Amino acid sequence: SLVGSEMCIETGIQQAHHLTQDEALEFIRKGDKRRAAYHNEHCPTQWGHGDTYDLTINSSRLGLSGTTDFLEDYIRRRIAAEP
Repeated sequence: SLVGSEMCIETGIQQAHHLTQDEALEFIRKGDKRRAAYHNEHCPTQWGHGDTYDLTINSSRLGLSGTTDFLEDYIRRRIAAEP
């Protein structure tokens, strides 16, 4: 099932490319598969492994505005913490 951000992406893709919901989902899945394959070929880490990410957010929990505020705060703190 899709979470909030995926539903927004799906709707945007549907509108931009004039696709049905099923076609938009397939478009997203194929794009994700291509990105994963590219990443796995060119990077020393494996796509999707949580230990390779600094931060993972379920944006449907905070909404777009709350997620934006959270990320801005996180980035400011990361920059401030750098030597």
